[in-house]
Amino acid sequence: MTDRSTDEYLIKIEGHDSKYKPRGFEGFFPVNFIRFTDTFPTIDDYSREATSTFDLPRFSPEISHNNKDGVKEFAELLIKLASEKKLYKVTLLKVKNESHKKDEQDLKTWKKDIEQECPDATILKSKHYGDYVVKSKTGVVGTGEDALTKTSIDFENQIIV
Repeated sequence: MTDRSTDEYLIKIEGHDSKYKPRGFEGFFPVNFIRFTDTFPTIDDYSREATSTFDLPRFSPEISHNNKDGVKEFAELLIKLASEKKLYKVTLLKVKNESHKKDEQDLKTWKKDIEQECPDATILKSKHYGDYVVKSKTGVVGTGEDALTKTSIDFENQIIV
């Protein structure tokens, strides 16, 4: 079998758990892509100073005509949540398959790589091609093995706490 590196993206919205277990993660829905908040300072090209701007996480839902892992249910849920603008705890995950071999992939080989939790979030429709933004006052980003290295962010004041 050929070797391959596999990343998958998942989202969970408190009170709206999926009945599916994509990649073995209970209550999550699969999404096409997640742009997590970058917690590292960037260097301004002109001033050469380090700056920190913490963007809100955003995601692109799966587009599918079948309901594998609840894709159609989730698309309908997003429309509802974006119009309600209520607060939810939202968890975003990037999971990696550790086996890298297609014939050896099973639920035990999928591990957290990045996890972002936003405890007081609303789901908003983005202006970009069907993306959604997770708007939150605060958040925690976990990285590294099993996403155990945690960084807390205050989005309103643009600081790491």
